[in-house]
Amino acid sequence: MNDNELRRAGREEASSWMTRGTLSGHLLSRQIRDDLAALEAVCRRLETAEGGDPARAWLLDNRYLARQIAELWRTVGHKRLPTLQREERQLRLLRVGEVLARLTPLTTESLTAFLSGVQEVEPLTESELALLPQALGAGLLHSLRSCAEQLEELMGRGESTDALECPLRDLVASLRVLHRGELLPELEPLSVVDGIFRQDPSGVYPNMTADSRQDYRTTLCRLAKQRGMSETACAQQMLDLAHQGTERGDHIGAYLFPQGEEQRQKRTRGVWYIGGVLAITTALALWLGMILGMWWSALLLWLPLSELVKNGADFLLLRLVPPRPVFRMELRHGVPREGRTLCVIAALLTGETAVDELLQKLERYALANRTAGEQVTYGLLADLPDRERPMDDGDRALIDRASAGIEALNRQYQGQFCLLFREPVLEERENRYRGQERKRGAVLDAVRFLRGRRCELELLAGERERLTGVQYLLVLDGDTVLTMEAVNELVGAALHPLNVPHIDRERRVVTAGYGILQPRVETELSPQPASAFARLFGGLAGLDPYGGAVSDLYHDLFD
Repeated sequence: MNDNELRRAGREEASSWMTRGTLSGHLLSRQIRDDLAALEAVCRRLETAEGGDPARAWLLDNRYLARQIAELWRTVGHKRLPTLQREERQLRLLRVGEVLARLTPLTTESLTAFLSGVQEVEPLTESELALLPQALGAGLLHSLRSCAEQLEELMGRGESTDALECPLRDLVASLRVLHRGELLPELEPLSVVDGIFRQDPSGVYPNMTADSRQDYRTTLCRLAKQRGMSETACAQQMLDLAHQGTERGDHIGAYLFPQGEEQRQKRTRGVWYIGGVLAITTALALWLGMILGMWWSALLLWLPLSELVKNGADFLLLRLVPPRPVFRMELRHGVPREGRTLCVIAALLTGETAVDELLQKLERYALANRTAGEQVTYGLLADLPDRERPMDDGDRALIDRASAGIEALNRQYQGQFCLLFREPVLEERENRYRGQERKRGAVLDAVRFLRGRRCELELLAGERERLTGVQYLLVLDGDTVLTMEAVNELVGAALHPLNVPHIDRERRVVTAGYGILQPRVETELSPQPASAFARLFGGLAGLDPYGGAVSDLYHDLFD
């Protein structure tokens, strides 16, 4: 069948459906498990059969593929999926899988053509599209089971099995390609919701990352269910609101994720969290006081118990609550001019070796983020260590070495590097020379410098023009590693309309969006096993100081 015939077959199949309510997605996982159990039973019986039948050998040699596909059922979950009104109610997605399994040998083109026809008549929901690999695996597994049972029956009667050899080969080939992840087409173009959202008048949605677009569609599914609407109608409603351009703007995300509603939900969750910790702590303190027979002991126990209860609640939340993603723009062509960025390593110039290592890091980070383009400048935000004396010739030699290294990099990479330095000043309270407020003061001075305000920083190497119009400052520690494409991801997140900070000028606070974005940090721990003392007193974070990101969890859950 060519593509037109497959598309017509998809339209005819969808036209025959009569959707009636929803059922749990566990029906899909149940069929996969039942078919696998039946197939295994047939294979065990065929193993003891006599003869060298080619179809039998082909089935037994490749049954491991069925076991691998059967693992897909574990990801189905409790999703409610549309069903078809028949003699026995059947998940619509299972029907799709059964029909697709008959198109063997399957190809990406044949799947795309058939599903396009289905979407024109009776669009599959986002949940169904997400579970399409499981449905296709279920359909192929069911067909393989049927072939195996026919094979057993023919061999039992002593008849030829040549007619089953070709279908078995096609089914096994399709299972093998599905397992490798090469069979399913890119499902996003098949989504009706995606097609509606791509008409976003702001033009933001099509230029977001694939994960961000998926998060938008997932939220739309949840919103449509809450409002009792179809996903298509709800998506069209979001688009209409964006076209009207109310006070929220013309981006559909402003209506999918209203800031006011989100803040109210966070406050409600915060009340429940604090109230739950207080209630459990009080109950435990009273219970222990009653057991000890000293009611006044409940007051003494309340504070340490509250710490235990809070740590226990945080421990559970970290493992039960998934991280909330930050939406990102894709930046296919690198960082745009409106996202011009200065990426600096805030570090101390402690010696010639340290200077050389910092210069090597800058070059390595720039090469790892070449796709970010020319709108990103890399530099050193340098200070000298604390001292009891002002700068001397040795210190100036270090600074000259750093300046020469930056200039050498600029000659090689078209002026993409700079050196920012501030001379240590005397702090009378401690009678020591150092940069004001150390690293925090250096970052604040960098912001003032970029905004053209008075500060202690000097540009010792690099082009001043490249720092004009910088919108974002990316600050790294000396021991922080900037991974590949990290600049694109961070700037892409900062440029997304839902992350752009909205500032209350009177209160001087950010009321929506983000003024500061901190990426996830991972540590390279020592390969030596930790001591029992370290394990016992590591606290909620364990041995990894960034592993228990409770503060990040609070940002997601509470106001």
